[in-house]
Amino acid sequence: MNTQLSAKPLQATKQDIQTVQQVLQKQKQGLTPADLIVKTGLSVYQVNDALAELIRKHPCRLDVNEKGELIYEFDFLPEKNTFAKWAGKAWQSTKKGVINFIKWRISNDLYKNYSGGVINWIIALAPISPLIPFYYLFRSLIPSFKAKTDQIIQFFCEGEKPPYYNAFRKEEVKKIAFSFIFGEKESKDELDLEKRILSYIDLYQRKITTADLVMLTGWSFDKAEQEATKLMVQYHGNVYVTEEGVIIYHFPEIDSQNKVWYNTKPNISPYIWDNLIPLRKWNSNYASENTTMAKAITIQFLYALFFLPLWFFLLRNANFMFSTMFSLLYYGFWITVSLAYSSFLPTFVIGKTKMLKENKKRQQENEYFAFLQKIFSSDELLLILDENLPDKEKEKLYDRALREWQAEIKHDEQGNIVYHFERLAKELEVVKRERNQK
Repeated sequence: MNTQLSAKPLQATKQDIQTVQQVLQKQKQGLTPADLIVKTGLSVYQVNDALAELIRKHPCRLDVNEKGELIYEFDFLPEKNTFAKWAGKAWQSTKKGVINFIKWRISNDLYKNYSGGVINWIIALAPISPLIPFYYLFRSLIPSFKAKTDQIIQFFCEGEKPPYYNAFRKEEVKKIAFSFIFGEKESKDELDLEKRILSYIDLYQRKITTADLVMLTGWSFDKAEQEATKLMVQYHGNVYVTEEGVIIYHFPEIDSQNKVWYNTKPNISPYIWDNLIPLRKWNSNYASENTTMAKAITIQFLYALFFLPLWFFLLRNANFMFSTMFSLLYYGFWITVSLAYSSFLPTFVIGKTKMLKENKKRQQENEYFAFLQKIFSSDELLLILDENLPDKEKEKLYDRALREWQAEIKHDEQGNIVYHFERLAKELEVVKRERNQK
């Protein structure tokens, strides 16, 4: 999860920057940001971001009109075709060509030639065929072995159940095979956290404390203080201190247009425990499609593992009847192909293993965020320590909350250990009062 406040909610895209540049090129006398907003239809944030990017790349002169507004005049010099630019284009073209070649080889050779061929399976499994009866025997008699093999099968063949038996969308074979080997890019809104914070500020009288940020993000108080300072700079906020010594961050310039998160999710709580980090999926293939791809790549892996040494031995034998230039080229080609395809298996295993480790970390973070909800919903923000914890992981949750949310350890009248989040309670009480004041 991205927990950095690094961009405004309406950050300019490359297209926005090009639009602003095209308008400025037509108006050589220059334009004010207000003129650009009218002519481009972009927001003030997008125009400001675009101007900042253009100033970085092109010479700019600033002037002032009779109203005291800044006028931006640019000298848009033609871009030089530098070696770095040429090399970048060459790299992108090469990268695209390699990816397209891999997709083509996967779809036209790997799947069509090896996914369903019974003879290929017989040849590939021949060296280990004596072990196959033991495999089924152990699965039938040893529960732990069955559970472990089911776990391995799930690792390779997970996915949604197809709408019909043994489904395989042949018209999408390139996407299916490529997604199986390399996984699919995670789609997420990088600015979701920032939108949620801005909407919260807008909804609650444009005032916020570090305690609010802690509940919105799960940050520690130290982290919340640092990010609150960034918010002040980005959105022209100011601070004042109450009689109780609580710092209130006020953002008078944030208005209803920044309620971007709340407008799309009005019925969802903005707090972190109601916005847990989603776990990644390796791909969106059907389970039967992933199974087909796993079989096809396994065949190639077995070819490389068992038959390449034999092929090399035969090719080196002078009495081998096919040891001609043609046979050398023929077998050399298929040896190369088999090695290339066998590399897809470790590529898949390494990539998916890394994803599962990342999901494990996300799950731990989600458990911590869910634990924080107990603190917020407890009476007077007092949390009684459960001394009969089943494992040490829950102890870590208490220790982390104690450290990051600056709790004090006390004892109640019954002698129970109690975590008192005094700063959290104090800040929430004070900011609630400040928001109610007109």
